[in-house]
Amino acid sequence: MGKNSTIIIAGAGVAGLTAALLIANRGFKITLLEKMKSIDSSGVGIQLSPNATHVLAELGLLEKLEAASIAPKNIVIKKGSSGIVLSTFPLVNFMLERYGAPYLVLHRADLANLLFDACNDHPDIDVQFNRKIEDVAMHANGVTVMALNCNGQNTGGNPGQTSEYLGAALIGADGGHSKIRTAIVGGEPAKPSGDIAWRALVDINKVPKSISKMDTTLWMGKSGHIVCYPIRKSRFLNIVAITPSSSATEIARGRCKTDGEALFNFFAKWDADIVQLLKTTNEWHGWPLNQVEPNGNWVKGATVLIGDAAHAMLPYAAQGGAAAIEDAAMLAKSIGAHADDLPLAFIDYEKIRKPRATQIWQLARTNRKIYHMGGVAAVVRNIVLGNSSNDQLYKRFEWLYGWKC
Repeated sequence: MGKNSTIIIAGAGVAGLTAALLIANRGFKITLLEKMKSIDSSGVGIQLSPNATHVLAELGLLEKLEAASIAPKNIVIKKGSSGIVLSTFPLVNFMLERYGAPYLVLHRADLANLLFDACNDHPDIDVQFNRKIEDVAMHANGVTVMALNCNGQNTGGNPGQTSEYLGAALIGADGGHSKIRTAIVGGEPAKPSGDIAWRALVDINKVPKSISKMDTTLWMGKSGHIVCYPIRKSRFLNIVAITPSSSATEIARGRCKTDGEALFNFFAKWDADIVQLLKTTNEWHGWPLNQVEPNGNWVKGATVLIGDAAHAMLPYAAQGGAAAIEDAAMLAKSIGAHADDLPLAFIDYEKIRKPRATQIWQLARTNRKIYHMGGVAAVVRNIVLGNSSNDQLYKRFEWLYGWKC
């Protein structure tokens, strides 16, 4: 290992925190810089399939993860217009027996806090909040990062003060709108997909009795769909409703609130259970869905991208978080194999990792088409689902859920 054994990570999301733990366990010191003042508590649910949970199990976090999660019994797929069940896939015992790791759902903030606590307990990881990266210089000895102290709270610094960080390398885990990607690696900005994800948490006691509180349920319909599942020890039902965006202006606004009227109007003629479920709350938040093509450059010298910074994907395969965790595992493995030459490690990581990340990215795009079919295409889709055995359907996803680093 070279003289400078510190790696700087930009972004304390799922990708950055997981990478910090895995790489620190390879003998490196980690400085993790996050522009927010604390771990992000926004957002709602996240699904973690076995390809992700086995990585967290290897980190010794499975027991705590399971304590913060729920293992849904099934994935139930329904026809949006009528609520007719098209297919039911068992999850709890099936996933564990087939892949050796569970399928779990939880609040995204609970996962982030679990990872942060593990980082905080690690002697070789230093997480610093309120640090906004302003400039990066790459040189023969690695990288120099200039970061602005955003407000001085809990950072030991003064508002507006700029700090300099020296590292052997920089990992960009700063999300779909990554500054590391656009300003340093030279990638394209994230592009709008044309869809909005409307998200809400509903008190489980307010959920209509006809809606399962133990399964992940998917309703499919023309141009949109809805997914819901329980989180936080079944105290809440996490709901994600996908609709087309109404305008380019709406996409540009980023996260946005709604009183629910536009959402209710879109789903007004869907299954009565859905209409009743959506009206249990007016606290809806809209996330315009953006994506980053995975075929761009992920590496420039001693700088590398992971997670959404490299390949922000649509949520229609429930693999955004899992793919970020996979990235972290593969990057740590490449670093372990080339500890004295991190630029080579990053090239190795990109070469090995990009094909699978692209396959997952494309799966999400394909699922969007399948979920949002209308007319004859939807009829054919429903017949295929109804006539397919669980074994047939799971064989199609063996490559996804059965992955191990």
